[in-house]
Amino acid sequence: MVFWTSLLVGVGLSGISPASPEVMDPGSGPTVGPAPAAVAAVAAFEGAAPAAEVAARSGFLTGLEIIPAGDRTEVVLGLEGEVETRDFTMEGPDRIVVDLLGARSELAAEAFRALDRGGIREIRATHVGEDVVRVTLEMEALVGYAVLSGPGYVRISLENLWDRFEPWRAEASAPAPNFGPGNGNAGAVAAAGDPVGRSRAPSWAGVRSDDLSRRITVSFSETPLREVLFTFSEFSGRSIIPGAGITGNVSAEIRDQPWDIALQAILESQGLAAEE
Repeated sequence: MVFWTSLLVGVGLSGISPASPEVMDPGSGPTVGPAPAAVAAVAAFEGAAPAAEVAARSGFLTGLEIIPAGDRTEVVLGLEGEVETRDFTMEGPDRIVVDLLGARSELAAEAFRALDRGGIREIRATHVGEDVVRVTLEMEALVGYAVLSGPGYVRISLENLWDRFEPWRAEASAPAPNFGPGNGNAGAVAAAGDPVGRSRAPSWAGVRSDDLSRRITVSFSETPLREVLFTFSEFSGRSIIPGAGITGNVSAEIRDQPWDIALQAILESQGLAAEE
């Protein structure tokens, strides 16, 4: 069971943008306070980040899991250190691609074939240049997806139009370097273009299947942010307590989405962040 222990909400409430259902494909005593600007996934097929930018980060892909979650397929990339992400799709064959910028792969193999789980035929994790790991999901067909990041993981949440399946896992070939105690950046993940060190709820990484099975349909029209948080708190059964100074309104329509992903998309549209 995942418990919320705190929720950090940041500045940047001036721009209220609706949360798209295509993007929203996510205890006790939570608190809310300032955090960096929201993550925005960059869906573009382009070259790696500038060398100086990539050199400032050093992360390792250490684990790979495919988990059934209701009518979704969750691909969880385990990380050590700090990376950034960008994602895009390709056809012929249908592929979903997530680049880990500033990363090296420590997986035992580059290709994992004949997986046939949740619409995923195979997964490849290959190096593109020195400091970019390209994770390619070869699909039965392109489906809606969302890329979610947090300390120690990147999660790719996919619509599952196929039968249920058994979880699958690949591990690293050798332990990744130990960043040592007190390294605040160890396990931190940010999307391309975001300030380094942004943290988000780690509970969204290792979710159990049941945690993502509850889906929510709800509309907000200039609804105060505190009321929106209360709605999700009531629906999920988790305590979410906003801190002082949190204001702003939300306009969004959510249709049959996993509650945690819907909440995360709303927070990001407001320039907010969540941390356990």
